[in-house]
Amino acid sequence: MNAYYINSITTKFLIPLKEYVDYAEYYDQLHDITYDISFYLEYAKQTGEPVLELACGTGRVVIPIAEAGIRIHGLDLSENMRAGGLNNSTTLLG
Repeated sequence: MNAYYINSITTKFLIPLKEYVDYAEYYDQLHDITYDISFYLEYAKQTGEPVLELACGTGRVVIPIAEAGIRIHGLDLSENMRAGGLNNSTTLLG
């Protein structure tokens, strides 16, 4: 069985997961976005703990929420994305 990633901009294209995994090394460079973090942080505070972020990627949202002291779990199918998130979270792990 093949796994596919649905393009978040349009559902016209299904990208084979292998291509998505290879994309992990460029994810942080191409998604240097922070304007939405305050929205997710406030929503996490309103809904309570624990928070679950599916498709957490390299931790762009999950890390700031954890740094705010909110218990959060991130899941991602891509091992490369999870590795990037672990690398990005070294400040949390000490």
